Amino acid sequence: VVVGGVLLRGGEEVVLTSRPVVGTKGLISLSYPHLAQDVRKGAKILLDDGLLELEVEGKKDDEVKCRVITGGILESHKGVNLPNISLSISSVTDKDIDDLLFALDNDVDLVAMSFVRKAEDFAGLQDVAGGKGFEVKIVAKMEKPEAVRNIDEIIEAADTVMVARGDLGVEMETEKVHTIQKKLLEESIR
Repeated sequence: VVVGGVLLRGGEEVVLTSRPVVGTKGLISLSYPHLAQDVRKGAKILLDDGLLELEVEGKKDDEVKCRVITGGILESHKGVNLPNISLSISSVTDKDIDDLLFALDNDVDLVAMSFVRKAEDFAGLQDVAGGKGFEVKIVAKMEKPEAVRNIDEIIEAADTVMVARGDLGVEMETEKVHTIQKKLLEESIR
């Protein structure tokens, strides 16, 4: 996004693209390459921890046409949340692998895994650690509604879990986060 950010006003149209362009009022570049593939018409896209809200109106190639529902100033490097959308990206990225290798080289024995969605998500980290002769404990960060739906299998597979209340609260009703945290605690104690 241009220096100083761009003002997105409610009701305006904005196009999201995975192409690396300098973002302007009408065209914003996101680093997620599968956005157009994953979203559908009517889907909500939240920017900057949910402060800005867009609604998908259509898509073509690598571009997603949206209507601004809740506007504000958007600056560079702000988070993007896609509530109730199953992402086609792996939960373990190349950067995660690099970070894990660094952690293992520095005798870290507990690693938090962000954006866990299901139990199988741990396999990539465990395979890398095991391949290097390390056993590392994994903390599953519950940040997505999909993880909540798979809570039992995640509790079974992870060494420990944590509720990322802020991230989870962006993607679902804040009132439900407390209940989820309580269930997680009860299930983990068993």
